[in-house]
Amino acid sequence: MKFEKPIPVQQLADWIQAETIGDSVAFVTGLNEIHNVEAGDITFVDHEKYYDFTLASQASFIIINKKVAAPEGKVLLFHEQPFEAYNLLAQKLHPDLHSAEPTFDAGNGTFVHPKASVGQQVQIGRNCVIHANATIYPYTIIGDNVIIHANATIGADAFYYKNQKTHYDKMHTAGRVVIGDDVEIGAGTTIDAGVSSDTVIGKGTKLDSQVHRT
Repeated sequence: MKFEKPIPVQQLADWIQAETIGDSVAFVTGLNEIHNVEAGDITFVDHEKYYDFTLASQASFIIINKKVAAPEGKVLLFHEQPFEAYNLLAQKLHPDLHSAEPTFDAGNGTFVHPKASVGQQVQIGRNCVIHANATIYPYTIIGDNVIIHANATIGADAFYYKNQKTHYDKMHTAGRVVIGDDVEIGAGTTIDAGVSSDTVIGKGTKLDSQVHRT
């Protein structure tokens, strides 16, 4: 998840009540799980098995539950519960949107069936067809000349949970689905949003019915 504009790391630390170790005036440009981090991103680690791996990753900002010196070029945010802190940031920066009123934008020549469900902050390009009972979750981006068949679901939550021994905690979905131009998505197909980065369906892709894409 990339931010619309950089955010001071100290502001994020204040939101989650974390102690900053390192350059407290640095700016964060994105939020990501460890598997997809890039320079400028903030991520988390809460198990010593993964400390070295995370500290050596591309992440510039790391929420961690151990007080250690910040490696060169990185800022650490000490917090006793990094997963919960990360989830709080994800929810604040990419909140769930719920509304019965459609507020999406669609380009010229696009037809959205009256029985389709389209969430907030969805962008649909030109000359698209969204068939009956298709569900398009908030934040989804759809290109031009896209066909989405009946009962398809686009942008459902990522299937990502943390095993807490007695229960599973859900990681808040902060990614989107981004669909390129000239894509056709079959009936009953499900495309989940990324947990923090985007699920991208490239230009010209054709998906059959009953496909599951994460």
